[in-house]
Amino acid sequence: MSRFPFASRIGALRLWTAPRTRTDHGSQFVEFAIYLPAFMLFVVICFEAFMGFSALERMENAARASADAAGRYGADHGRDIAAETLPDWLERQADIRVSRVDHGYSTRITVSFPLLYPYSGLDLPVSRTVNMPT
Repeated sequence: MSRFPFASRIGALRLWTAPRTRTDHGSQFVEFAIYLPAFMLFVVICFEAFMGFSALERMENAARASADAAGRYGADHGRDIAAETLPDWLERQADIRVSRVDHGYSTRITVSFPLLYPYSGLDLPVSRTVNMPT
């Protein structure tokens, strides 16, 4: 008797698959149909998150440029600079407010999220404010 009783059987193992029965046909399609909506939801959420972070970065940049321009040339010019700095897809939804504060100018840009799918009913107002001394 061998010290390893299963050693002689390891070489004889072969790939074995269960015989197909009538109920096995189409099971991959059913699994695909179940996983596809979950996968698509995951992709949409990831894309929306990416667009959200991109929008936040662009809003911050536009508010900074706007507050700087408002400090140099006035609030109306600062509002125009903010509108020009934002991309078109973000400018249409943006509420831009440039105001004078005691130490300079303040620019506040507010956008309602979600950006890509506004009909979802998850309106989250996100704003960026920059105060720039004169």
